Amino acid sequence: EYRYFDIEPVCRSLGDYSKARGLAKCVEDWCGEIPEHQHRSDGDALATMRLMEAICKAKHVTPQMLLEAYPECCGQTYRKKKKKSLCSL
Repeated sequence: EYRYFDIEPVCRSLGDYSKARGLAKCVEDWCGEIPEHQHRSDGDALATMRLMEAICKAKHVTPQMLLEAYPECCGQTYRKKKKKSLCSL
């Protein structure tokens, strides 16, 4: 289980780069760089962190303020209950 924040809708709603679609384009527009290692967990995590930093700096807000301003972008995953296998009876 984990909590998450989808930053792409935030990028589009702010108006600065509202036509940006996808993580790479948002990072390119907001940070002025093309993210490395796209579509890998480490590369996408680093790109997301840099994007969050850039937005917070540009808008003079903290990450917590951004999360509170966009509750519709927050979510949580849940563990699925395992089904009992016929083999484990």
